[in-house]
Amino acid sequence: MSAKTIDPAMLELAGVVWRLGTAADYALTEAMGNDLDPLGALLATGAQLTASQSLQLLGDDVALCNEPASVSTDPVALIREAEQVLAARPIEQWPVGTSGLIREVCDLMREHGL
Repeated sequence: MSAKTIDPAMLELAGVVWRLGTAADYALTEAMGNDLDPLGALLATGAQLTASQSLQLLGDDVALCNEPASVSTDPVALIREAEQVLAARPIEQWPVGTSGLIREVCDLMREHGL
């Protein structure tokens, strides 16, 4: 039995999903502080929705999302990192359907002025 070789693009994609989900968690924690921050809550919701929708791109490799992909605890920095990872490869090197994720991340950044 041979070990499964994981495509580097899939590892990077899992890191993008991890960053988005983690950004959502941090943004929600910040938004629920002493004073409810509705914009922070919207950022959290958008990041979580984008992360959830992109899980299907990973298929059987979804467990890769359990590996931390950044040391940042800043939701804005994590979303920017996700965008930078996606921008670092030509679209044809990503799994089919990743263009939708790229569009969603760009929309999230635009909507929140990131």
